[in-house]
Amino acid sequence: MRHSLSNLQQTKKIYISTTFREFDGSANDAIQRLFLDSLKNQTYTNQQLVVTVFHEKTVKDTVRSIIPDAVIREADAGGYRFSLTDVLLNTMDVARDDQKSVIIWTTCDVIFEKNFFENIIRNYSEKFSGTSHPHRYYQTIDEFKNSPDNFIYNKGFGIDTVFFAAEVLLSERVRDIITKYRFVNWGCFENFLAGIAEKYSDKKINLNKLSYIVKIVNDRDANKETQEYFHECTLMNRPVLLEFFRKEGLPEEFEHAHVCNAQFTVIK
Repeated sequence: MRHSLSNLQQTKKIYISTTFREFDGSANDAIQRLFLDSLKNQTYTNQQLVVTVFHEKTVKDTVRSIIPDAVIREADAGGYRFSLTDVLLNTMDVARDDQKSVIIWTTCDVIFEKNFFENIIRNYSEKFSGTSHPHRYYQTIDEFKNSPDNFIYNKGFGIDTVFFAAEVLLSERVRDIITKYRFVNWGCFENFLAGIAEKYSDKKINLNKLSYIVKIVNDRDANKETQEYFHECTLMNRPVLLEFFRKEGLPEEFEHAHVCNAQFTVIK
């Protein structure tokens, strides 16, 4: 029998750091709404969504219509579509006076099992970090809803979600590192965060056996995010990632999701 969370545990706020594509009626729109619903449906409710908006026109009003207390920050990616570095730094700024909280960086195309946040808090420890990986990977929303056992499970697929005790990210050293190594558009950022976890957190956990994450494939055509686009993003971001690894004494193999996965101890 699971015990209720203590009063002290319940004081810990979870800050969710993300950005969204346009809400345009596409399959991606529906996936993003499922993501927002999964936040609303969490059994642990002491949370704060922090959204960074770049050029998008529909995000602010749509997000606020679903989660009215969402914090919206606007940013300029400096000629790029967006910067995931800016997304995380904005959330860190919102959480700057809340050292004993939790900060989750995540993409907007995942769906959290309803007890995910609760299990993060149950397993909280000072200077910890973690994820839930690999995900349950579905090709379409219909497949997720109508054939829930028909998922792909692969440690080589992207991590998409990494959480930290806020004190890790808010330390002067780590804040300086995050600011220094700036990532733009998609690609490599979760590997960067896995490297931060390896170097600067005291405990690294994987909640995959307690709370799974669903990942639904995006409609790349709707967003004009072709394989060529992702290749270009990698060409821009990979040198930044490798320079971080070199400076921090981390192996280049950390650019692979299965290597990042292996550092997080599975909690059962």
